[in-house]
Amino acid sequence: MAVTKPLLRLDQAQITRDGEGTITVDDPDSPLIVVVTIGPSRPCQITELVVRTRHSSARITPAALARLPLSQIRHIAARTDQHPNDVIWRVEATPKQPGCRHWDAAHWRQVIDVYEWATTTRRPGGGAQAVADMWNVAKNPTAYRWLAKARALLGG
Repeated sequence: MAVTKPLLRLDQAQITRDGEGTITVDDPDSPLIVVVTIGPSRPCQITELVVRTRHSSARITPAALARLPLSQIRHIAARTDQHPNDVIWRVEATPKQPGCRHWDAAHWRQVIDVYEWATTTRRPGGGAQAVADMWNVAKNPTAYRWLAKARALLGG
């Protein structure tokens, strides 16, 4: 099975949000710009998706659309948290690279960083909940397991 690389990367994209539930994802290395709207009656569902080409030579094809990380974009767009820096951390909390079987050291450092940030700033739900929210995983057992592994690997 071939592993396809996402057409745009959220960790390097500029993500802007308007007051109407719409976000724009603009990765300067991608030929496409994505605008997503999350409906007010369905806060976890994309109700509108607009894909624009960055330049006239770019094409919107079925293959290009299949390479958009819509699940991660939806996760970022659906969040309405008002806690400072949540959007920044959500973008930084990168998914596992396609084809990789294990998380790298950078992931484990991010897990600890998110936990410490959430604890220090008294984010509602605490550090473990922040880890769960940022990577869209279960708090128990996944976030707790990740924290234990990150501490063991990084000596924290």
